Amino acid sequence: MRRSEILISVIVVVAILAVAGFFVWPMLSALSGPDGGLAPVIVMIVGCFVLGGALMFLLFYSSRRGHDDTVYRGGRDDSGDGNANP
Repeated sequence: MRRSEILISVIVVVAILAVAGFFVWPMLSALSGPDGGLAPVIVMIVGCFVLGGALMFLLFYSSRRGHDDTVYRGGRDDSGDGNANP
């Protein structure tokens, strides 16, 4: 990708987030009561992103290390000696 394409992509993403934030901001004012309802929402959102990122990391790590090759091949051994690796 060229530098201009990356810059345009970043500008579009920031614009979409700004428009979404404009519409969501008034809804969040209902959560900022005396019981502090906004903090749990923020913790939940951050926690979901952390959990999703950790699971994606484990998925890619497992795939790169070959831990799921036997499952992908359905238990077959493609090495030619006829024995499936456990």
